[in-house]
Order: sequence, then C-alpha cells, then structure tokens
Amino acid sequence: MNYIDNDMKYTTIEAEACGYIPCEICSPNLLQVKWDDFVKYIEIEVPEEFSFKQCLVYLNRSDIECLHKIAEEKFYKLLKFEDVYVLIIISMEIKKLRVTFVDDDPVKWVRAQVAKYVWDMFDLTTNLTGFYELAEDDSIIKQLIDKYKGLRIVKINDMFETICWAIIGQQINLKFAYTLKKRLVSIRGVGNWTADYTIMKCFDLNDAFPIADVGIHNALKGILGLDKKPTIDEIEKLSVNWRGWEAYVTFYLWRSLND
Repeated sequence: MNYIDNDMKYTTIEAEACGYIPCEICSPNLLQVKWDDFVKYIEIEVPEEFSFKQCLVYLNRSDIECLHKIAEEKFYKLLKFEDVYVLIIISMEIKKLRVTFVDDDPVKWVRAQVAKYVWDMFDLTTNLTGFYELAEDDSIIKQLIDKYKGLRIVKINDMFETICWAIIGQQINLKFAYTLKKRLVSIRGVGNWTADYTIMKCFDLNDAFPIADVGIHNALKGILGLDKKPTIDEIEKLSVNWRGWEAYVTFYLWRSLND
C-alpha cells in the first residue's frame, strides 16, 4: 500500500510516521470492520449468530497443522503485512473477539489490517438470517443448524494459499493431505472442485457448491440414514432449497463429519 501527497510517494510505514492514517480512499474495505483499539490488543464485534467454539473445532481438525495452533480455546497465528510480522492470539470475550499482540505493539495501520484479516477470516460480514430461515422448510438444514449454530465459513485470506490447499486437499486421506501441506508439495489438478472450494473460502460468495465432494456425499448418507451415498442427481434435487447458501450448507455438512 502506498500513499501519494503532493507528488511524494510514501510506504504505509512512512505515511504513518508523517501522521497519515488509513481512510476511505486508500482502505475502503477497512470501514466495515467494527473494532476497538487498545494498547496491547484489539476487540472485534461479532454478530449474534457466531460461535467461536464451533469455528475452533474446524480449525483444530489436525494435530499436524503447520500454519496455526489451537490451545486452551485460543487461536495462534503469525501474520505478515508488507514487511511487518505480527504474532496474534485470538480468544472469545463477551460478544467480542479479542486479538492480543504477543510481541511489540504494532503501528495503527497494521492493527487495522489485523482487524480486517480476522473479520474476513470468520466471515463476519455475512448475515446468516437467510441461511437459518432455510431450516423452516428443510429437515437436513435444520439438523445441521441445531447442532452447529454459529459456525461460519472459515476463510483463507490469500488466494494462492487457498488454491494450494484446495489442490493438496483433494487427497482422499485428510491426514495425508496435511502431510503434503507441511512438505509444501504443488500437485497438479485445478478443476471444478478446486474452483468451487477457492470461491467458497476466499470470496464473499455463498453459492459455491462442490457437489462432487465425497465429504458431502458421506455426510448426507449419514444424515438421511441411507445404505449408500446419494447420487449427483439426488443431491441436485435435495439442494433446490439451498440456492444462494450452498457454500454454508457444504461447510456445515463437512462439520458434521468431525462428529
């Protein structure tokens, strides 16, 4: 991010040293984030339909995850903005997420970027009212919402990382996929599933639907009490009422597999 003033060009660090702060012109996406700034931490307002506990269950699927850590109901991650590294701890307070800075207190523009990162990561912009209304006419959605209410799609805020994990994650054995992730192997294969997964995890679009995903098939088999996995045609018929919320249905179905 650069700032230009009277033919002078500044980096974000230089701009803040001169007294400039992010504004609507240079950082329009920051304005939707509801956060309060303190010395050692920031706090982010969360919607009523948000469960940090459910999101941690998803983030804690593997004990060999190498990009973050979960311990004592807290989320640890190292972030980078330009040339600045920030180690954060995220915990849940009363109706707010607290993001604590482990090392030095970052400058204001970095704190703002951290707030935006966390806001996007937990998809806090999305109003889930429409999704929950689906439960009134759909028994599958009702079962999922009753068990996992407040779960949100946990986003990956970097498209390259999203695509890499989508490709690696195509392995049937999820534990092996995490092993590949740790080794940073690029495996060939970008198809419909990878595209839908990337849209689902990296963009504010909730109609992405990796319908051929074996996890979706297994989850529906269990929920519906079937002897075999449903066919694509059968899933297409089931999903008619899910229009516009396919990504959330998918994420909740995946969550049910953890049980």
